[in-house]
Amino acid sequence: MQKCVYLVTFFLVLAACSSHPQKFRHWFPKYEYHWLEASETCRVQLNDYWTGNRTRNHAICAVATDCILRNTTETIKSNMASAAIFLGLAPSILALLGPSVTELSLLSARFPILAILLALASPAINSLNRFRGPESSGEILGTSTSKIAHCWHDWMKNQSPPVKAAVRAAEYVVVVGMLVNTIQVSIHLDLRSVSGWRCGQMHMPLIWSLLSLIVHGMGILAVHLRQQAPSTYIASQCPEPAGKGRSLCSPYLRLGTVLFGSRRWQCLVRGQDGKFGELLFWLASLTGIGHIMFGVLVFSSLIFVGALDALPVLARYAVSAAVCQAILLLELAGMRLDMAGTELTAKEEAQATSDAK
Repeated sequence: MQKCVYLVTFFLVLAACSSHPQKFRHWFPKYEYHWLEASETCRVQLNDYWTGNRTRNHAICAVATDCILRNTTETIKSNMASAAIFLGLAPSILALLGPSVTELSLLSARFPILAILLALASPAINSLNRFRGPESSGEILGTSTSKIAHCWHDWMKNQSPPVKAAVRAAEYVVVVGMLVNTIQVSIHLDLRSVSGWRCGQMHMPLIWSLLSLIVHGMGILAVHLRQQAPSTYIASQCPEPAGKGRSLCSPYLRLGTVLFGSRRWQCLVRGQDGKFGELLFWLASLTGIGHIMFGVLVFSSLIFVGALDALPVLARYAVSAAVCQAILLLELAGMRLDMAGTELTAKEEAQATSDAK
């Protein structure tokens, strides 16, 4: 969890501490010709913004924006208004595609690094199962598994260890690629637009997309704080932790556990939430709603974006959310099948022991 905090701090500092004015230098292609013409008319105001000259006006970004808008036709303004409505709906639309806090927190019990990367790569948070983290965990684990997930799980189970490692590594590469896509499209959108709410602020879309890790982090922490009280038929899957000397003797083993899964994940998934864990799930639900509202505020305030310019932006965000959700659902299905197999094997062994007696 300490590494997770460092990762969040790094991304937020990287996103928020850009002080060099970079607005009004890049434009979306739909009306680029018009913005370039208007920029020539507003050269004085733009130079004041780029150089940080506040002798004539204090709000130099707003003054430059107003000058360009004064030289803009009503037709273009109407098109930008349509884009603002479309972009304002984007966080809610993306939330339908993205992972929920409960789903991602359950995945973190087995693959913590993968869960963190998925939280960063998927820009929005699914609002399903609000305020029902502990209760909905059982529903998620008890739901039926699709035939596609069954086929994938059976195929993976029959592969050799090198093939399994290669597939797992490819999965991480895909998730990192989706993270890069989310960061790149956020920066691309930010450099070609101005926020009417926070005109001079850089990287507002990027800050919004990366803040999802804080929300998911609460659910992840709640799962890892669960009281590990497994039932008898999976007790063999939850060995006691090794001593300090043994746990430090093999860093490669610990790294493999983090990247490719922990053997104690079933204990965390089936564990009982304490009061603090339930509180964390509730806070995650509240902050998840706030995250969507903040996204609506950020995206609906963007200026200089045409309706056709907004479509590729939403499409790229949607690709990241959909791919991350697909990987999450496959992994959750694998967890359900593995748990069912463990229960069946343990019950058969218990029955055989009982018959022998």
